Amino acid sequence: MVKLSSRSALDIFNMSLLLLGLWSEQIDLVSADGMYLIDPEYCEFSKKTRNEVESCPTDEKSWMDAAEKKKCQYTQGCTETMEYHCVINPWGNVTVEVCAPVAKILPGYCAEYNNDGGKVQEHYIPTCVECTDAYMSNEAYKYQSCYRKAFTLRSIGPESQRGSNGSEYIVNTKVQICVIVILQLCTSALLNTFE
Repeated sequence: MVKLSSRSALDIFNMSLLLLGLWSEQIDLVSADGMYLIDPEYCEFSKKTRNEVESCPTDEKSWMDAAEKKKCQYTQGCTETMEYHCVINPWGNVTVEVCAPVAKILPGYCAEYNNDGGKVQEHYIPTCVECTDAYMSNEAYKYQSCYRKAFTLRSIGPESQRGSNGSEYIVNTKVQICVIVILQLCTSALLNTFE
C-alpha cells in the first residue's frame, strides 16, 4: 500500500480541480503559434474563417465556385492545408462555410464543423442514410440529406433546438457540482487517513 502525505493528497485534489476547471470552463489550451495542445486536429485559425450561410452548394460546380470565393487555399494557420467546407454545426440547425483541414467522415454520418473543437468532424448522430461509404469532408455536397435537417430546424427556430430555458446549462452545472463534492469528500477522507 502506498502512503501519501497530506500534502500529496492536497496536490491531487488541486490537480483534480484544475482539470475540472479546464473541462467546465472549456478553456482552449492553445500555444502561441496557434497549435492545440490536446487534440492534434484542432485548428484555432479555422474559427476565424467560419460564417453561417443560408444554403450550401448542391453540386461539384457550385462547390468549386464557393471555394473560389472563400479562397481557403490562401489561408494558413494550421498544420494541414486549409480547404473550403460547407457543413452543419454540431446542433444540426445551421449551415456554415469554413476553411479547415479535410477530415475523413465515417459511413452513416454527416460532416459538421465543431467551433469549440476547431475542426470538421462527424456529426454525433448517424443520420445520413445516403452516406454508405466513408468520404472526405470536402465532398459533403454529395450528401444533401445532411443539409435538409438544418434547413428544417432553422425554420422551426433555435429555441426548440437548444432549450429556451437553458436546461442544458443547468444539467451540466449540476454534474460539475456533483463532481466537485465527490472530489472534496474523497480528499477529506484521504486527509483524515493521514492524520
